[in-house]
Amino acid sequence: MRRLVFQSIILVSLILSACSGRSNSHSISSWEFISIDSTLKGDSAAIAFIEPYRTQLDSTMNEVIGYSSATMISDKPEGTLSSLVGDIVYNAGLEILNQQDIEYGSTMALVNVRGIRAPLPEGEVRLVDAFQIMPFDNNLTAVRLNGSLLKEVFDHIAHRYGEGLSNASFTLLADSTASNIIVAGKELNPEESYWLFTSDFIASGGDKFFMFQRADTIIATNIPVRDLIIEHIKKERSQGKTLIPDTMPRIIVIK
Repeated sequence: MRRLVFQSIILVSLILSACSGRSNSHSISSWEFISIDSTLKGDSAAIAFIEPYRTQLDSTMNEVIGYSSATMISDKPEGTLSSLVGDIVYNAGLEILNQQDIEYGSTMALVNVRGIRAPLPEGEVRLVDAFQIMPFDNNLTAVRLNGSLLKEVFDHIAHRYGEGLSNASFTLLADSTASNIIVAGKELNPEESYWLFTSDFIASGGDKFFMFQRADTIIATNIPVRDLIIEHIKKERSQGKTLIPDTMPRIIVIK
């Protein structure tokens, strides 16, 4: 049986003494063991107060927002779910640039595999599934950087044995470096400028992507990636479409 110790601490604070410069003292007055088991009942008034909100939350979170033809997972070096999220982030990033009338050339997206915490289930996809897939409030971010810096990004992805990509691909060599890097259908050019769409976590140096701190421009938004996932799934359903995993390789591993 597990037991938790609840220590009741009495803080002795003599206000008049404090005002005169005397220090306060703290001591443990008493403590007791309380067994946490089936015999410990909840407060009935608190349960009654919370129940309507819990019922409403359960109803909302169990809403079916779409359908998937197969289970999708986020995996290394890549997975069908990380590729899907990458594509969602990519399309949203393009929309941001277009809304702000920003001229751009080659573009791509990057999502970190470990930020995707649950699979997307086959069949009905519920709102709660989206929250489990992306439990963090990471926001869409657009980063402009030159080709030399982008090569560092790909080498770091290779060092991490892969991440989720969109509109880009590369060969992961045995020495954990990136080769044959293709962005927007063209070979990476060190002299060209690129826009990369990702999360604010990655753009701020998360998962040791510190090279983004040397980027030319960073556009931050307040659009959560989770909301983009939900909107995409709902849109597909509204058009009578079922989510289908993209199994085309974006990272080719050479062992």
